[in-house]
Amino acid sequence: MTTFRRCVLCCLIFYFLTLPVSASAPLIMSFQGTFSNTESGLIEGRRNIIIGLYPGSSNTPVWEESHADILLIQGSFNMDLGNITALRPEFFDIANARFRIEIVGEGSPIYIPIRSVPYAIQAGVASVADQVSADNVVGPFDEIEFSDGTTLASAGGGSTSDISVGTPAGGDLGGTYPSPDVVRIQGTSVSATAPSVGQVLKYNSTTSVWEPSSDSTIV
Repeated sequence: MTTFRRCVLCCLIFYFLTLPVSASAPLIMSFQGTFSNTESGLIEGRRNIIIGLYPGSSNTPVWEESHADILLIQGSFNMDLGNITALRPEFFDIANARFRIEIVGEGSPIYIPIRSVPYAIQAGVASVADQVSADNVVGPFDEIEFSDGTTLASAGGGSTSDISVGTPAGGDLGGTYPSPDVVRIQGTSVSATAPSVGQVLKYNSTTSVWEPSSDSTIV
């Protein structure tokens, strides 16, 4: 029986194609990888692939779906997750989440831990910023109190400037409140160009900017 020698995850993109994304809306994830075996090298042809999402060392998936007749060309494949069994945002809140991938008839399954990518981190920051409205912010800037009772203290303190509609955003945010934009990641600018399906966020050393690019492109 053929066994797996390796699986290279070419591009695991937490790029959700269902817009707008809400807690009740299903998510679609683009998933790509490369498989080879010990007998013939890169796997070719059509195969059935089972993929599941597992928490920690558990053997019980929180999500799983089977994809029939997936085409592998020189070992590479591409498929959309969430079209068969709905994905939910809370599935990715579990600790030490990992994907279990099995090509039926090709030996033992493999496990791949989930890691965040810059677009996912940026989307999380933007999601929180988008929920802040002027009606939820009161008091001086050295201590911001939100309507749910939580507070945020300024590192410098002592400022008497209120955040209101039209107040310029700072740090990694641009534009004005109540709807600032994420324009930098830890001080490095992010391109305003919208990504295409399958692209990832890559750092361009020539322009010193994070920008969308195909995963195989060297910038």
